Amino acid sequence: MAFDFKHLKAEEIYKFMEENATPAQKKAFKKEAFPVKAKKVSKKLYSADGEPIMYQLKDKDGNPKFNDKGEPIMRQKIEMVEVAGGDSKATFSLLKAKWWFAENFPGEVVNVPEKKEKEATAGDLFANW
Repeated sequence: MAFDFKHLKAEEIYKFMEENATPAQKKAFKKEAFPVKAKKVSKKLYSADGEPIMYQLKDKDGNPKFNDKGEPIMRQKIEMVEVAGGDSKATFSLLKAKWWFAENFPGEVVNVPEKKEKEATAGDLFANW
């Protein structure tokens, strides 16, 4: 039975690999599907003159939200930054798991989309200097 890439679930990958994968494949899968991520915290953003950077909330259809008085509902922009010296932990990534599974068991997965080439970052470009 072939799995559809879009609807493939972690439980299906687990059951298939429990019956068909070698210990080396399981180890490689776990390494790819559980990337280590550093702990992040939110940091409020401010403009150059110290004013908070605000944006208007939108509903699920993309329409601006307003309160009962007709005033826009505003929130301050934030960015997520890694905690210096913070904890890191392995976190399951279903997308990475699907890609690994599709690449290593190609006959078992149908409707696999074209994988986009990852653009090189500046760090990658100058890594060997």
